[in-house]
Amino acid sequence: MSDTFDIDAKIEPDAEDFHAILGLQIELSKPSTISLSYSYGSGFIHQALPLLLPSIDRIEDLAIYSWNHTIIDPLLGKYGFASLRRITVWGRRINEMLLFLSAYLLNNNLTLPVTKEWLSYDCFSFVVQDGEIKQLRFVLSEDTLHWLDNIPFVEDLAMKPYYAPADIQRFLEGLSRAPRRHKHLNLVDIPWSIVKRLTAQCSIYLETLELTIEMKRISILFQALDELPILNLLDATVIQDTEYNYFNIEEATMLPHPRVKRLGIQFNSQGWPSVATASDLTPLVQSFFTKVPKIERVYIYGHVSEALDPTIVSSLSCLRSLSLHRLEFVGRQDHRRYHIQSSSITYINMDGEIGMLHSLSSNSATCFSFRFRDREATHDDELHRSITMISDEHWKSLTHLGITGSYYDSPLQFVHLQLSKLCSLSITHISMAATIYYRLAQRPNELPVLRELNSCIIPEWDIFVIMLQRRMRAQNEGVLQLQSMRFSTGLPRHIHNLLIRYMKGYLVKWPNYHELSIYTSIESVLDLSISGCMACHLNRVYCSSPVIPADKEKGRVSLLQASIMSLDPYPTSVDEILATWEIRFSKMHSLLWISKLRRKECFCASLEITQDTPLLEDDSDRYLDMY
Repeated sequence: MSDTFDIDAKIEPDAEDFHAILGLQIELSKPSTISLSYSYGSGFIHQALPLLLPSIDRIEDLAIYSWNHTIIDPLLGKYGFASLRRITVWGRRINEMLLFLSAYLLNNNLTLPVTKEWLSYDCFSFVVQDGEIKQLRFVLSEDTLHWLDNIPFVEDLAMKPYYAPADIQRFLEGLSRAPRRHKHLNLVDIPWSIVKRLTAQCSIYLETLELTIEMKRISILFQALDELPILNLLDATVIQDTEYNYFNIEEATMLPHPRVKRLGIQFNSQGWPSVATASDLTPLVQSFFTKVPKIERVYIYGHVSEALDPTIVSSLSCLRSLSLHRLEFVGRQDHRRYHIQSSSITYINMDGEIGMLHSLSSNSATCFSFRFRDREATHDDELHRSITMISDEHWKSLTHLGITGSYYDSPLQFVHLQLSKLCSLSITHISMAATIYYRLAQRPNELPVLRELNSCIIPEWDIFVIMLQRRMRAQNEGVLQLQSMRFSTGLPRHIHNLLIRYMKGYLVKWPNYHELSIYTSIESVLDLSISGCMACHLNRVYCSSPVIPADKEKGRVSLLQASIMSLDPYPTSVDEILATWEIRFSKMHSLLWISKLRRKECFCASLEITQDTPLLEDDSDRYLDMY
């Protein structure tokens, strides 16, 4: 059987080369079957129809996203499909969607809803495979309640609520008690009484369950899990009601569930009331771990004011992946270290403040991703202007590290990396990125095997270029050369070619480091006659993002220009550039931080440079060979 070829429906219908590109794709797809997915409102299908008709018998998989559009599709309903096996429809006009699908359902028992005022409340989606509904997402209401009795064999079922609280008992009375064969249930925000009924009816088939549960019912949930023998994934949104913010579980009598491998816990989401005071979630989360001790992946999403001791995951012998978001660490004010002792864990993903990055450690994790929270949300005042060390002492196996967050709206924070196994680094925090490049310019062997660098924005090109030069010189000491560099925007030709020459193994020198310095960047940022976002200005490329009107920011510009005039002259030697870096960058960073003259970033195409990237137009006279 031939493979399926995906047709790209993202081509702009009004593009001059639309027909040429689409025609080429269709020709290249032969003799494979075709998978076609498009948004009905884009106008794609109307332009593409003449080209698609000769190949209509090869369309096997069709997905239409109609959203609020009336489906009057020129393709379906008028032509036969010899190979069509799978149809996906997503939108809000449920009556039209059912009429649209009726010709492709072997047993169409889904009658049309009566009321219409709620139809825009949420999206409906259907996936039909070989004439049968395989996936269904719909709004649970009095008009759609009877659907549940007509779809006992749908494998993947998701419901959203639309009813008054008084309707719940009537719903329960109307539900059939016949067995069901649902494998995947998404019942977030559906009342527990309905969740309990549905899960009991498909208990021997259910593999994944997403639900909302009040904290006072946690023990009831754990008891219900005992009746779900093959459950593999549990995703629970726990409601901490201000009146019933407690749970009571006799762990000694709790039977472990050995099959659950993935666990997600979310707190105070979906618009429910949050607890006003900070709470320690450790005992509650520990009870989940006791119930499902064989989990391999854990995702916990808090509500900022809540705290957790992350070391409790050390008891999970099978844990491979840990994600923690919007949580504090219990007792962090004591400056303790939180060491994850689990020997199986390889991936850690979390967000937080600088102190959390500073205090966590793991000997087995190979990938660590950390995202800074918005500065307005939380603050680590005692650690601002301090140095965060991430080293082999606490991360012995780390090969991939990502530190992301706000580019500019963050205090000055420094980080030192001493990781002998790190081969991939992604960094978007502007002052931390600057610190890393400065540190590597002085000590290239602190990241000896680094091969991939994703750096979005380079705050100081002079330091970055010096770092590359020093790294190349250290190759005889075992320091490896970078193989890939990624940036969030394009780069000017001269910098682009400089990096390519480095990637190809040429040791080159830039004759004028001042031209690459942050001094030059600030001068262009403050020139309000030049458009562009902050990211593009720092990366030295053009973009059309507008600046704040000059009449509103004239005073601020004058203040910033006066601050620049008071800066020390730019050094003339590489050694002096490095020796005076911290004082110079600290002053310039404060200017970047308070500057609100430009957007932070735009939507420019990103750029990757590798050893195989070709040079742009030759400008070799701008370089001095150092040999």
